[in-house]
Amino acid sequence: MHIIVTKQEKYVVFKGFRAFVEITKYTPLLWPLFPLLGLLNVLGLGPKFYQWLADNRIIVPNGRMCEEGLCDLQKK
Repeated sequence: MHIIVTKQEKYVVFKGFRAFVEITKYTPLLWPLFPLLGLLNVLGLGPKFYQWLADNRIIVPNGRMCEEGLCDLQKK
């Protein structure tokens, strides 16, 4: 994951765990996670946590997958 943030008229690109932290900064509902993410970063576990999230995320397929022959579901 990458995020582009404008800081002082410059673009800064964050990726991986750091991008997740930046998204948390700008999303009030995620602010309670910020201290935990800071602790993970200090302990050096941030990248491992991010990798776990990436490996276990749920990907919602696009609605045309079955039309393109990529759907495993059998039509009845």
